Amino acid sequence: MHTLKNLSKTEYSVISAYVILFPVSLFLADFVFFNPFFMTALTTSFLLFLITVLHYVLKRPYLPGVFFCHQNTCRTLRIKGHYLPICSRCTGIYLGVYLSLPLSLLYQGPLLIFLMIPLIIDGYLVYQKKKASTHTRRLSTGLLFGIGLIYSYALYHQFLSYLASLVF
Repeated sequence: MHTLKNLSKTEYSVISAYVILFPVSLFLADFVFFNPFFMTALTTSFLLFLITVLHYVLKRPYLPGVFFCHQNTCRTLRIKGHYLPICSRCTGIYLGVYLSLPLSLLYQGPLLIFLMIPLIIDGYLVYQKKKASTHTRRLSTGLLFGIGLIYSYALYHQFLSYLASLVF
């Protein structure tokens, strides 16, 4: 178990940088770019990139921890005989977060929040044993969910900005 006491200097640096950069990026989203979807996608993509680097450089299980991934090998993609550190669905979410970055520049409509629904339905059907799960379906529903997740973060940020404008 990792606690703050046994983090390395590299881990402290990455966490500190993100703690500082995330609020700054949200400030920039409001006052400079006026595109909270893009800035949310950018900061979340940056965080996932840092976590991925830490995962492979320090050889600690950061990716499964971020996604709360079960790491079940029968649901994990293999590339050249090696299993990915996260399952197919989490891989889809991971890729969806990165895909939301260019998508945020093209489209920002409220319908993006509905991209989360296919994963919820698929997860429920698999849980109820009404449908068998495949790598393709898990990856594609995860991809859609990742895009919808970033958009929901952006909506949450807009809501918090609205509440702050009422108070101040």
